[in-house]
Amino acid sequence: GILLAGTSPKIFRSTDNGNLWSPGGTGPTDFIRSLVRTPAGEFFSGSGSGIHFSTDDGVSWNSRNNGLTNTIVGSLVRNGNGDLFAGTNGFVFRSTDNGLNWFEASNGLPNSFINSLCFGGNGSLYASTVDSGIFITTDNGLSWTPQNSGLPPLNTFFGTSSLAYSNDGYLFTGINSAFDVRAGVFRSINPMTSVKSSEENFP
Repeated sequence: GILLAGTSPKIFRSTDNGNLWSPGGTGPTDFIRSLVRTPAGEFFSGSGSGIHFSTDDGVSWNSRNNGLTNTIVGSLVRNGNGDLFAGTNGFVFRSTDNGLNWFEASNGLPNSFINSLCFGGNGSLYASTVDSGIFITTDNGLSWTPQNSGLPPLNTFFGTSSLAYSNDGYLFTGINSAFDVRAGVFRSINPMTSVKSSEENFP
């Protein structure tokens, strides 16, 4: 029954369905972009000040940044095996011990901010970057390959933002642009349950 909201520059808590909110105590002090809850009821936050961990529903937080060479975290996700993945400014990191230690899992990714991470079918993980499009890994980040066929040309002012994977296997992405009228939401033409080589993944 407790709600947590990530804002800039702190986390807020509500115990009455959002009628009243209070600061979430000590913890991240920068733009909170992602919150993850574990089955045990623990919380992780990803923000401009790194990754923080709470065992008391967000009242208090401890940093868990060991191994992170970049602590500007744009996205944080957890798979069914308990592995955590953090997308940062130019890197993806993985933790297999509940965030105590992190190691880089970025082979094949460009030096670009990771806006969003999203799990797909067959254990795949997708990453959207600020200016280089979408990438996929099927080996927990050991290698990444681009998945941009059909998307508009991507550059510093025109890039992918959020990602979503539907129950029937379609991948959705948001496109940001200040100049191009094709900014909006794009969907894969076919279900993406595995790595595609088609030149028509996106309309």
